[in-house]
Amino acid sequence: MTAPHAPPQVALAVCGIFHYRKYVGELSARGCLHDFFYSHRLGTTARSLGIRSGRAVNLWAKEYLYRGATRLAGRRGSDLVGPLAHRIWDRQVASRLRRCDIFHGMLHGTLLESFPRARSMGMVTVGEPVNTHPSVLHDIVREEHDVLGLPPPRAASSSAAMVEELRSCDHLLCGSRLIRDSFVSRGYPAACTTVIPYCIDTSRFHPLSAKEKSTLRDDRFRVICVAQIVPRKGIHYLLEAWERLGLQPTEGELVIVGQPSPEMASVLARHAGRFTHVAKVPHDRLRLEYGRADVFVLPSVEDGFGYVTTEAMGCGLPVITTTAAGSADVVDDGVSGFVIPPRSVDALADRLERLRADPELRRSMAEKSLAASRLTRTWAGYVDQLVALYGRLDEERGAP
Repeated sequence: MTAPHAPPQVALAVCGIFHYRKYVGELSARGCLHDFFYSHRLGTTARSLGIRSGRAVNLWAKEYLYRGATRLAGRRGSDLVGPLAHRIWDRQVASRLRRCDIFHGMLHGTLLESFPRARSMGMVTVGEPVNTHPSVLHDIVREEHDVLGLPPPRAASSSAAMVEELRSCDHLLCGSRLIRDSFVSRGYPAACTTVIPYCIDTSRFHPLSAKEKSTLRDDRFRVICVAQIVPRKGIHYLLEAWERLGLQPTEGELVIVGQPSPEMASVLARHAGRFTHVAKVPHDRLRLEYGRADVFVLPSVEDGFGYVTTEAMGCGLPVITTTAAGSADVVDDGVSGFVIPPRSVDALADRLERLRADPELRRSMAEKSLAASRLTRTWAGYVDQLVALYGRLDEERGAP
């Protein structure tokens, strides 16, 4: 009898922790995880991540250096210290790499040494961008600054580094077609890309119980948006669309959860008194905020994915998003929600009014949204696809 083929061994690297913490334990359980390089607080240990001791390499110095500089000097401090902290972290990863089959790292300008080092050791290199190509993203943000009458945005310090990283990536793993298409449009070969949409922690995000509904909800039509309040998230278009509905406070409420960037403060001020702003909600209470609402909206003009969309779906909300958000891949337009063009106040106001005026449509879409989140959007299912990708890349490497 032929022995079962051992799964490929993968070194995973991210300067932070991001969504990897949601599935690294599952990846370890499948026998694929060789090492996990990350940067987080000291308490984020192998045990807390659900992986074997010795596999987790927390290069935490970057985290405390960066956060300390930000607290002391704000954005100026992070701008000054960030590039140095990232270079230190990258060098630490490169020096600790142990040869395995695949090196999978977040494409964020923080693995300039590590990607080439992994490739020189014979590993297949997989880069994972979480936003559109840097030049595409910059053009979109610049256009949005023009729309809002804001000064031109600064080019991100990581943009050139990300383009450099691309040269050492054998394959791109993308969370959405939007991300994939943006890199292909800038010359990356489409055949060397794979799209696997991100997922949801169903144990954390699920509908309210009957008791919770009785204490948290009322009869008002409530819309929620959870997003960092920056120009590319398109919050200003949602505010305009909401005002077109002309609802009185006793009839409806728009709740926006997120921290505004400095340049957006004046934009929010134009709509003061017409919406409810919550700067921050603890993650363990975010489910309750979703549950209080009837509809979730993510009106982005650029969003690599937008986890909040799947979180809202897991809580049983119909969602409205745009074709400029990667999460459009997981929304069945007209069934579990609506997918509209970005920057279209008319389309957004129309879909909001349709959902407000038709409780049966809201109920049907809520059911379909919840069902989609349960059947197709779990992290275990994500790892199924990820392990299959690793296996294919490993086989292709060994093919004559």
